Amino acid sequence: MGKSGGHHVVYSADEHYHDDPTDLDQISDKKKLSSFVALLLLIVSGSYFVQTTLAANISLNAGGPVEFGQGVSATVACSGATNLTVTPNSTFVNVSGGGAHYFSSVTVSNIPVDCHGKDFTINAYGNSDSAPLALFNSTSKNAVVYNNAGTFQLGAGSTGMSISSGSGTFTATFVTPVATSASVFKITIQSSAHTEVAPTSGSYTFDNTTNQYLRSASTGYAATDFKRADFTIECWVYPLSNQGGWTPIVSIGTAVGGTELRIGTSMNGNNLTGALYPGGGRDVTIGNVQMTANAWHHLALVRSGNTMSFYLDGVRTGYDSNALFNNTDFANTGYIYIAQNPWPDGGFNGRVSNVRFVKGLAVYTGAFTPPTQSLTLTQSAGTNIAAITNQTTFLMSMAPGSSLVDSSSSAIVMNAIGSPTATSDRPFN
Repeated sequence: MGKSGGHHVVYSADEHYHDDPTDLDQISDKKKLSSFVALLLLIVSGSYFVQTTLAANISLNAGGPVEFGQGVSATVACSGATNLTVTPNSTFVNVSGGGAHYFSSVTVSNIPVDCHGKDFTINAYGNSDSAPLALFNSTSKNAVVYNNAGTFQLGAGSTGMSISSGSGTFTATFVTPVATSASVFKITIQSSAHTEVAPTSGSYTFDNTTNQYLRSASTGYAATDFKRADFTIECWVYPLSNQGGWTPIVSIGTAVGGTELRIGTSMNGNNLTGALYPGGGRDVTIGNVQMTANAWHHLALVRSGNTMSFYLDGVRTGYDSNALFNNTDFANTGYIYIAQNPWPDGGFNGRVSNVRFVKGLAVYTGAFTPPTQSLTLTQSAGTNIAAITNQTTFLMSMAPGSSLVDSSSSAIVMNAIGSPTATSDRPFN
């Protein structure tokens, strides 16, 4: 948002919704924004728009810009004879010396169950250009929304959007919109087979001091406020040496004996890999297996009911069957740390990749084969592996310059402290 005199002024054109999407010429001039004076031209396709949009298949005619706030009927491949209603929305952003209307969000409704499991891709075009306009993140042109069995989530490449999901409807909002409303002359929507969100997989390398780590920009994220729900915290690590001194790898919470949950090494001073968590005014540790240096390992801390389990490379190496401890829950309100914790206890020496938190689900329920590709926000079930569908999940891809891909729209950002090294090294072939 721009600023003028320290104030943000935002106007929305949403109130101009028209109940009859085919009768746009009857709208009074009073209900039109001055810059939005023509018909929304909408291209829909379930054939030649799948995978890529071909310039030769787009017919762009000179005319007025899109009429924002108006619902227009459209069909896509998965909807059959059912008409979807597509409504683009605009906001006015006031900046010093002026301002402009921006294409800020789009609502799609009346989506049938036949579209479950599909991706919707939304593009916008100018008056004569065959290439789609950038919509958010300065250069992102495709707004992709995944229909996960009726729950709408961010699709591949859509970090920088937020999703409001309802029954048969969603609104995709661009956090930082780029296209001005006056530049948008045509909007397209298409359905296609789902492409799984697969973040670029790499890792961060941390030295063995307390000076290099990652920390969330703020606290209080819903995805780590587990309370009494089941949860899973997992990551891949590559220790460059044997660790010592209660070294944290992943830590969330506020204090020892308080709310901290930690995956680390040298838990309880034993130089072995495991986890630490609060209970009844004391810290509890489980694990008791030494990782091999200079090799990738998959670590997971899983709570299922009253049982807390720790897995190293798919093998449960420790568990506690009384993990609830009466009135103690896991209401984490602190920062999220990678390779450090708030005190600090010690610096992790090695690489960390693919850190994932899943709230409300014990992903691993017994001996399992560790993942062989980058972790994702959703996944299918496997042997002793539960399917991740609409749980509150976020995933750190560990790619250079990345933050978190977050299906809960919490907009979690991790800041790098002390310049840990971002590399392409990863645990997958």
